[in-house]
This record gives sequence, C-alpha cells and structure tokens, in this order.
Amino acid sequence: MSEERAVMVKGAGNALLFLVGFFGLAVAVGFGLSALQIHNIELIGYSIIMLLCLLGGSLWGRALARISGYANARSLMITNTLSFGPSIILVALGLGLFERILVEQGQANMPIHILFEILFTAGTFVVTALNGIANGIALRNARSAARLALFSGAAGALGFLIPTLLLDLAGRRVGAPGAANTATMITNMLTGLVFAAATAGAVLALQMHRLVAMNPALSRPASASAD
Repeated sequence: MSEERAVMVKGAGNALLFLVGFFGLAVAVGFGLSALQIHNIELIGYSIIMLLCLLGGSLWGRALARISGYANARSLMITNTLSFGPSIILVALGLGLFERILVEQGQANMPIHILFEILFTAGTFVVTALNGIANGIALRNARSAARLALFSGAAGALGFLIPTLLLDLAGRRVGAPGAANTATMITNMLTGLVFAAATAGAVLALQMHRLVAMNPALSRPASASAD
C-alpha cells in the first residue's frame, strides 16, 4: 500500500471512530434522555451531545496530527474541538428550523426526498468544510484553510449525496408511503453520514499530509523551528 493510500485509510478510519462514533453515542444518549420526564431535558440533551462531540473532535485532531505528521498536535486538538461540536449543534438546529418551515408549515415546493437530499447534503458540507477551515487555521495559513475547506467540504457532501441517492434509487425513498415504518429517513441519513465522515476524513488527512510534506517546518516542534 502506498504512503498516501495508507494516510487516507487511516484518516477514514479515525474519522469513523472519533467523529461518527462519538456523534452516534451522543445521539443515543440524547434519545435515551428524551424518554425521561425531566425538566429542561432538551437543554440537558444538547449539552451532553455537545460535550461528547467536543471530546470526539479533540481526539480526531490528535489522530489527524499523528497521521499527517504535523508536530503541533495540541493546536489541531483545540481547533477540532472548537469546530466539530459547535458546527454539529448549529447545523442540527438549522435543519430543525428548515424542517418546521418547509415541511410542517407546508412551504416546500418539492418532494420530501429531494428536500432531504438538499438540506442534509448542504448541512454535511457545512460541517466538513468548517472542519477543514479549522485545520487550516491550526496551520496558520489562509490559503491552506481555503484549500482544506473546499476539499473536505466537497468530499463530505459527495460522500453523503451519492450513497443516499443510490438508496433512493433502490427503493428506500424518504417520504414515500410506508417509509416511516422502516425508518427510511434515519437509516438513509446514518448511511450518508458514515460515508461522508469516511470520505471527508480520508481527503482531509491526505491534504494535511501533503501540506506538511511541502513545508517540513510543520513537522518539527515549534521550539526546533525557531532555532
């Protein structure tokens, strides 16, 4: 296996482990809490989801530093901690708002399955692009931030869109008669998020690896670079 292919495999695997894994755990905890009759349970649920996503983001940043060869792991841990959890919460709140406006209030002028693809693909792009920007900030390079945002966002969006479209063509259409009985929206969404995290993680790790390789100073500790 070539070095770059190994980097992509490690990037995909670690993204699945730390981003999807901790997000899935957060969602499971949120659903569990929602069944309890506790005051302000929604606030408690969002707080727990945020904490778990912050932890997942931090561990993803540490893994990304190791995979890419970037010396300042602490910087990546901080920027990924601050980008992943908050972006997940903001996108979730935004999707909920659009759902109320477009679906519940009947203002959507398109079929539900098309609306699903548009909103969730856009939301996935936002989360993965912001993660790319955060890592570019850690590198302290505006051009790198733009490059990582573009590659990571596009990979994440396509990673979500392609498998969910294939599921739609295979008969698992969101909003179709009986779709609720088979949890079509949930299963399609989770499938898309898994592929999105894997593709965005692989592409982001590869681009970070290339940026570090082009600038050897990034692979040395700050004290060594200053000497």
